[in-house]
Amino acid sequence: MSKRVSGKILVVDDDETIRDLCREVLTVAGYEVDTVRGADGLSMLGSGYGLVISDAGMQEPGGLEFYASAMRVHPHLKGRFLFVTGDRSQLRPLVSKDLICLLKPFRISELLGTVDSMMTRLLEGLKGKEETGKRQEERFETFVECDVFDKEEDGHEFLAGRAVNLSRHGVRVLYEGAPLKIKEVSLFMSINRLSLHRRAEAVWSKRLGGGLCSSGLKLIEPVPASQLIILSRKRRLKKRQRSNHARKAQF
Repeated sequence: MSKRVSGKILVVDDDETIRDLCREVLTVAGYEVDTVRGADGLSMLGSGYGLVISDAGMQEPGGLEFYASAMRVHPHLKGRFLFVTGDRSQLRPLVSKDLICLLKPFRISELLGTVDSMMTRLLEGLKGKEETGKRQEERFETFVECDVFDKEEDGHEFLAGRAVNLSRHGVRVLYEGAPLKIKEVSLFMSINRLSLHRRAEAVWSKRLGGGLCSSGLKLIEPVPASQLIILSRKRRLKKRQRSNHARKAQF
């Protein structure tokens, strides 16, 4: 499996309605989405997709035939296929091959939840947490405004600051005032134009000097994988731009 995080999704379906629905919903969620009819799907698989959504009931090739061909040519895509079908009889052969499948008609929440769960597996460094509480996840510099509300004070605003270090299950915040006590709080922030509200637990706090404090918050509900994939893509772009500037400066 490729270690590079990719937020690109390919939707392979003979039904134009399903293709358009998946593209609209997943694009709003932050993914890059391409769509194609079943007959043209195999030729598209080498374009760096992190996930392939395929109709199990396609004609020429059928869903399982398409999958078998994909595995012969692109074996790194194993575990990156999500099938959809409106025929319950197709579920057994899919499940027998340990393939994930959604039954049509499916809810938008089911589609987003399944895609987010599968894409999470592509994120680097999701190794859980050591007993010390230190995050062992890939972290991203964010520096976005955030608000933290004290759960014990019935929604009373506790502090306003900036989230400067984000991972799937944690965030570090900077703020002015007294250090945040270890307790459950509510966190509000916006990343990639998506507003997030998460319950969290303050696990450590310290003074930094100059009136600034820093706290580490453990998120009770993780950040959507799509948002971290976007941050990863932006970070690679910035590194590429810095590298290009450095090369130009040498000449």
